[in-house]
Amino acid sequence: MKMKHNKKKNTAFLYEACLRFLALSIQEKNNKVVKDLTSLLKETFSYKTFLGQELKLYQDIYIPQTKNTKVIEKIIQENKKTFFSIPQDKLNEERSNFLNKISQISPEIMNSFVPTYKMLATINQIFSPFLSPADKIILEEGLTKEIENSKENKPKFKLEHLDNLAYKLFIKKFNEEYSPSLLKEQKELVSKYILSINGDNLTLKIFINEEVGRIKKVLDVYKKNKDVLLVEKINELESSIKDFSNSISLEKEQLIKLLKIQELVSFITKEE
Repeated sequence: MKMKHNKKKNTAFLYEACLRFLALSIQEKNNKVVKDLTSLLKETFSYKTFLGQELKLYQDIYIPQTKNTKVIEKIIQENKKTFFSIPQDKLNEERSNFLNKISQISPEIMNSFVPTYKMLATINQIFSPFLSPADKIILEEGLTKEIENSKENKPKFKLEHLDNLAYKLFIKKFNEEYSPSLLKEQKELVSKYILSINGDNLTLKIFINEEVGRIKKVLDVYKKNKDVLLVEKINELESSIKDFSNSISLEKEQLIKLLKIQELVSFITKEE
């Protein structure tokens, strides 16, 4: 029998809800919330905290790098073992402190819509010591199938845990391929992307949401132009930029697409 899910005890839900609220706050230019929430997320979900360690266990499952059934099953089993090795009293203490802090920033954070809520709730139940073995097996089987069938579960262009030499070589190669004539905003995007490969995903997410907001404002101004072809191109750009609203991750193909959008927006403004 399934347990009732308590989202306040689901670390992955709390993290995703905060990211959604952060994206909204950036769009609404609520600078205080952006500053406070960004600082709190970086502080709370570092590799040194128990909440950061727990979040990684969730993410290994709901953002996996494979659709191979056997591998997914092994990840779930190994992550369950690791979860129970985390001191639960310390984990609960950190979570309680985090909840208090986000409620002080805004009580509305907990009402954020999280598309992966159902999957996160299932993982939370799998990690529970109170669920019967039979129920856990049923949940794990359902979760494995859901991950296998997920259309969004594409292999990520992701290079983590690089040693210094490999990291420098990657930056050199990337710069040689894309950077000779980049615009200021493109260079900033590339810089944030490179940092995200080395673990700083939050900075990239914040920048993307800010950049999407900037581009939308520019396009709104030029939509008033009487040039039919220009307005048509602007409408196409608006449609493309929607893909990046509230973006939680960025693949290499998406990065290139956003760089092209930035270039087109710059071209339109110069033409005027």
